[in-house]
Amino acid sequence: MSRYFDGELSGVRVEWQTLDNRLGGAEKIGEHDYRIWIDRRENTSIADVRDTLQHEVCHVLVDWQEAEEHGTWHHTAATKRKLALAQKKIWAAKHKRK
Repeated sequence: MSRYFDGELSGVRVEWQTLDNRLGGAEKIGEHDYRIWIDRRENTSIADVRDTLQHEVCHVLVDWQEAEEHGTWHHTAATKRKLALAQKKIWAAKHKRK
């Protein structure tokens, strides 16, 4: 994970799991270490995995700095990630070789 997300997630492990009725999850396992789970049954496409991973990464980035699990910090992080992804797609489309 350290080569992704501008190196902000160097202490994050991503693991496949079989979860009950959940797409994924995240857990703090050390002061700066986290584990993200991706459910192998519910995420049936690359797009599903990407969306779930981005959602769980937002939890790690805000480090659960608020009592509400999906509160303001989480939505801010999610919005910034979506904007960055959209900007990359627009840039790639504009610079696509014909």
